[in-house]
Amino acid sequence: MRRVRSVNGWLLAGAVGLTGVLSEIAAQAAPGRSVKGATGSKVTGTASTTQTTATAGSSAAAARRRAARRHAATTTADEQAQATQQAQAAAQQAQADQQAQLQAQQQAQQQAQLQAAQQAPQSSSASSGSVSGGS
Repeated sequence: MRRVRSVNGWLLAGAVGLTGVLSEIAAQAAPGRSVKGATGSKVTGTASTTQTTATAGSSAAAARRRAARRHAATTTADEQAQATQQAQAAAQQAQADQQAQLQAQQQAQQQAQLQAAQQAPQSSSASSGSVSGGS
């Protein structure tokens, strides 16, 4: 019982550790987004207008970068989903191949048994025929 408890404890610790590692990998693959406050303020004057225009331009660039990251994350997620589906399809195909191979083996065994059963009476009648022919 102690050994089972120890194994269960190690399995639980391994599962928690693996969960942490996988979540770290996911966090690196799809980083979060932070929301920044508006940096430009509406103040009258030429310098202020120039600053607001520059801020709007940088905000547009930032929005484009965010959109590109979102698109990349979506594309990556789609590619991962497609890879998962392909792996599942390959696993299903491998399972179907194994089942077909097993069925073929079973059929071959049944045919071999059937042939052996058919040959057994023939060999016994051939041996009895040679005995009767010799007498």
